[in-house]
Amino acid sequence: MTTPADIAGAITRRVERRLYCTQENWPHAFPVRLGSQRALEADPITTFDGDNAMRAWAERHGCRIETVTRRVGTPVDLVARVVVPDEATALHAAGREVRARRELVVARMRMVCARFGVDGTQAMAVVKMLSGESDVDFELFVRAAQWFATHRDLIAGMTAREVPLPGFSAKWLKASRSRRRRARGVLGRYGRRWVGDSRPAACDRRGMRKSVHGP
Repeated sequence: MTTPADIAGAITRRVERRLYCTQENWPHAFPVRLGSQRALEADPITTFDGDNAMRAWAERHGCRIETVTRRVGTPVDLVARVVVPDEATALHAAGREVRARRELVVARMRMVCARFGVDGTQAMAVVKMLSGESDVDFELFVRAAQWFATHRDLIAGMTAREVPLPGFSAKWLKASRSRRRRARGVLGRYGRRWVGDSRPAACDRRGMRKSVHGP
């Protein structure tokens, strides 16, 4: 027989599978396995205790229940499905760790949407690509992309060391380089050229070092 812990685990797994989803995934009904008719009637006390526990858990977590009529001596209504109505309820049931991960993802998505004017799908793609970044590095990526978007004419004439952003450096740019480049690409015209991004330094005919810049 399905237990409240089983339902909580199923909710957690659904949240984790859809951590970067921008579509509405709720409500969703989670089935409760009741066992065979013989098993229910063989141990009615366990059957009723399990049903009461499921009802109490659902009520405590703000979930609806759907019942089915089964015979346990006499016909009784037993919980057959637990319905999670919305994401807030799902996150409450999933637990603190998963809730914190989802809330961070959504907060970062909203940050990208607000600062670049992209839609949720584009923003979430950036967030997923940069999922391994710390809060500090994610903020730096966003500020760097914003700065490049408003200073395009300067980029071709600068090296990474010359970018006036605290924390930005050639070393930072090289770290996780391809991932940050892909994320910048999703932002399209807001991050098309990054200082030091694609070609090695070169020299012009006078032997002067040219600045490194992307295409």
